[in-house]
Amino acid sequence: MEQAVNEESGLRRGAAGVPFLIAVGITLALGAGVVFGRASMGQDGNIFGQTASLVSQTLGDIFYPEKEVPDFEIDLREEASAGQDVLETSLAGDSSGSKGAETSSKDPAAGRVTGNVLQPAAARATLSDASATTDIAVASSSPSAGAARAVAPAPQNIPVACDFAAGGTPNHAVLINEIAWMGTQTSASDEWMELKNNSGEDLALAGWQLMDADGDIKISFDETGLFPRGGLYLLERTDDGSVPNVPADKIYSGSLSNSGAWLKLFDNHCAFIDEIAAADGWPAGDRAARLTLERDVRSFGWHSSAIAGGTPKSPNDDRIPAVAFVPPPAPVPASAPPPQEPPPASSGRALISEIMAGSDAGASYEFVELYNPGSGPLDLTGWSVKKKSSTGAESSLVVASRFEGKVIPAQHYFLLANEGGYTGAVLPDVVWPSSYSLAYTNNAVLLYDAQGAVVEEVNWAEIPRNQSYTRGSWSESQFSLTANPTPENASGN
Repeated sequence: MEQAVNEESGLRRGAAGVPFLIAVGITLALGAGVVFGRASMGQDGNIFGQTASLVSQTLGDIFYPEKEVPDFEIDLREEASAGQDVLETSLAGDSSGSKGAETSSKDPAAGRVTGNVLQPAAARATLSDASATTDIAVASSSPSAGAARAVAPAPQNIPVACDFAAGGTPNHAVLINEIAWMGTQTSASDEWMELKNNSGEDLALAGWQLMDADGDIKISFDETGLFPRGGLYLLERTDDGSVPNVPADKIYSGSLSNSGAWLKLFDNHCAFIDEIAAADGWPAGDRAARLTLERDVRSFGWHSSAIAGGTPKSPNDDRIPAVAFVPPPAPVPASAPPPQEPPPASSGRALISEIMAGSDAGASYEFVELYNPGSGPLDLTGWSVKKKSSTGAESSLVVASRFEGKVIPAQHYFLLANEGGYTGAVLPDVVWPSSYSLAYTNNAVLLYDAQGAVVEEVNWAEIPRNQSYTRGSWSESQFSLTANPTPENASGN
């Protein structure tokens, strides 16, 4: 029996010696690696420490195979009750793989998470900033739970700039209602704009955009409230001091040129809502008198405000369009040659009736008079007037935006004039910029309709100073010089 026991004991010692021999062999091999590593890399203490750690871990795996190495699991989830994110870090449990209970925050055997390093410390750690703290709960878990898991945050919607060049017809749900492009009595820099909800229902402006063609003005609306139907929305440049005693709904940056601008309004889906195409000159407003540019109440046309400073966040002047008032035909002045025959009863056509290219008061004392020979009112929206030089080159005189909402009553005149030089007693219905002018000699004026077709072209070899070029026949384009110009407007004055 004793012999058998000794033999069994010897076998056990022999079996136990096998791991020892393996460990010695691995240790010698790793030691050689350290020597050659140090020889090739110099006295790098970093690789030596890493090698020693690897040797220690290998020996531990051989002599203590039953010891489990904890795995760590990070689970990011939302703690609904507290309204904040809680990061649970799970430490592997016992050898049976069962999930342990959450450790107490005062348990010294738990782990503290600091940055990306897990260290033995208290079970709950706190990440804090200047205003709030976030708890990180540590709990034990099965080693089979795997490596760290994290839930990526949902992507946020980033506003996309609308394409200014997008065409189409605006739906006018919200109107660009008033513009103080000239500033205020206090400062020319105190510009402001006003929007009006024309849709008949409350609207959410979040995501809407207002921009100009030059890219100087880019306004994005982020309001969470509703824009009430019929309501007015005030935008002030730079600060809330542009309009004293009237709070701004939004502050914007960028400036408007006194020579004109092209503005477009888009909704949150970049649908075309409204515009003012005034790149060649503002259709109304007065810089010297500080009269703002106001939208007509009963149409989409424009007019100058009745008072200096305009009507910010107040209703615009209710001006009745000219078509609503049709006075009787004015008598033909004795100095003007009467038409050869009664005007034909045609619709959809206007004629050029008189042109003046300058006077002793100045070369810019210019006007072009139109006439509606039809039996009904003529809407000039979309029409334009151009001039032609002696070389045949055409250039703008009155752009289409200035005709928007303008109407010539039946058998009435319509006066266009140079805003920088014409000072006649008869007020013009539309003005063109002072930078545009007619020539005394070898010039022409062309009238275009809303479809871009030439309605009429009038050429002249010379219009002397103080004289006008007057039509002598409604049926033919016959003109002659007269020494007594007789401009008339749509009101019969």
